Amino acid sequence: MKWKCSPARGIACNLESEGFKALQAATTKILGTCKPYSVTGSLPLVGDLQDAGYDIQITGYGEEEYYHAPNERATISGMQEGFKILAEFLNIINENSKH
Repeated sequence: MKWKCSPARGIACNLESEGFKALQAATTKILGTCKPYSVTGSLPLVGDLQDAGYDIQITGYGEEEYYHAPNERATISGMQEGFKILAEFLNIINENSKH
């Protein structure tokens, strides 16, 4: 057996970072709760950005049961909530940068 390419490496978001804490706070404010979870997969560019020192957080607002299914989808209400979360996230990051 011979490898055709280097194996893909996984990534893990830093749950102690400013970015994660802001995303968690924004999600909790909009949805009332935040339950981080992980999925398997490979995002090589994300790992490269982490290696370069960026605080990488990954989030999405589609319907989890359809994740990577042939009919992957999201709802308008889910996208509206996601927009509110991301706007609140930016507010928190902006406020934190003033201190």
